[in-house]
Amino acid sequence: MNGLYLHCGSSPVEYSAIQKSNTPPATNTHQPIDHDYFIDQVRTSLNSHGLAIDDQNFGLSHDDNRMFSLMSISKEGEQANGTFKNVLGIRNAHDKAFSAGLVCGSKVFVCDNLAFSGEITMNRKHTTHIMRDLPDLVYDMVSRVIEGWARQEERYNGYSNTSLNQSRVDEIFGSALRNRAIPASKHDRVRQEWDEPKHDEFKPRNAWSLFNSFTEVMKSSPNQLPKRTITLHRVFDEFCDVKMTLPKSPELDLDEAFDNAVVAVHEEPSGFFLT
Repeated sequence: MNGLYLHCGSSPVEYSAIQKSNTPPATNTHQPIDHDYFIDQVRTSLNSHGLAIDDQNFGLSHDDNRMFSLMSISKEGEQANGTFKNVLGIRNAHDKAFSAGLVCGSKVFVCDNLAFSGEITMNRKHTTHIMRDLPDLVYDMVSRVIEGWARQEERYNGYSNTSLNQSRVDEIFGSALRNRAIPASKHDRVRQEWDEPKHDEFKPRNAWSLFNSFTEVMKSSPNQLPKRTITLHRVFDEFCDVKMTLPKSPELDLDEAFDNAVVAVHEEPSGFFLT
């Protein structure tokens, strides 16, 4: 569906199947939540922040105990970005396989065990008071998505505004190789993509076009994509003088606020990294 893919053996389903899935009863130590309840909390929060869902996929596995969803999101009323698409991933499990989690970024990477990689992630164990805590956690997560969105636009605008001559291109290639953003075996393919771009929008001789030459080739190795993209961002940020600033994360008293549950809200300016 328009470039969104489900991974890890999940069977693609309609939302109606999510609604029909059974949730096991709670115990003293495990409080499962309905898959559709979690999805609806995310939808409500996105709407309250003025974000639209352009496309969404749903998947179920392990006798419907594990749910995964991908949503492509945009600002309401805004034209398609044309440079990067923001994607939000949702996961939930009734069988204690993993916490209820969200991840968002300009891309979202999913490992075989449904571990998330993205620029902002949130996880909440299925313990007492998850129903109480989840709405606020989701709202905070979406607020951080908007902040991160602005920073990513700042980064890519910086790339677009940086013109490159051949000498500068050679320096970036050298730095990318030294820092292992790409393996030497793919150097020639990236060079060819730079010399003869497959997409017209990447014909301008600027850092944004060169960045996409790298990512176009990197798509062929999805397992290496998270780590290499972090490094690639750092290389280009230095050459394009992009200074990414992160707001200070709120301090959380996890023991008091969430009854010894594990709650993680992470931000990484280089992206594609946290699981």
